[in-house]
Amino acid sequence: MELKIIIENEKYPLHLYADGTTSSEVINGKKCIGVIWEKPDALIKEEVVEPKFHLGDYAFAGGEFSKDKNAFPKRLGIVVYINPDVNAPKGQRGIILAESENVLPWATRDEVTGATENVGGLNCHKLLEIVQANENVHYPAAEYCLNYRKEGVGGWFLPSWEELNKCMMASPNMFTGGYWTSSEQSSSSAWRLAKVGITIQKLLSVKDAKLKVIPIKVI
Repeated sequence: MELKIIIENEKYPLHLYADGTTSSEVINGKKCIGVIWEKPDALIKEEVVEPKFHLGDYAFAGGEFSKDKNAFPKRLGIVVYINPDVNAPKGQRGIILAESENVLPWATRDEVTGATENVGGLNCHKLLEIVQANENVHYPAAEYCLNYRKEGVGGWFLPSWEELNKCMMASPNMFTGGYWTSSEQSSSSAWRLAKVGITIQKLLSVKDAKLKVIPIKVI
């Protein structure tokens, strides 16, 4: 277990105790494990403990997670995927699924958009740039997710097919039927994922088809 050292003053030398505290004076009753003779290159002022989460946990705006959906104020959604890489950086550790979905078309007209990334957020912002440049074209599925707010918290997007597949594989009971992804296949079609029985199918649909849309958010 890594010892976190809390340095409360800079009067050296400092006595280092087993609980991680330091003092320029000897403290009777505490186990001294060493002496710090000069200022370390990096001082650890406090330990920052990242909250732990599990599949099926509810995520809250304050960064808390719980199996109890009413444990904290401002519930955002449900954890449906956890990255198996325990060293993954923040933003790649897991995925929260919104508790609200819609039924919308992928696009209002056919054209190649370049939304082919495996990261849904990148696809959505490509589509948003097109919308901002041309008010006559819209991508309702992606726009709905980008504009989605829960308890005032944004940062949601329409998942790529790779991201949605991870979520559906890890938490199959959270999904029913077919869902749009942000992944384009051609000028007239995009990918959707459908849960059929116990299987997940990757299928093409025309962009004006109205399918389920559900936002995700990374943690």
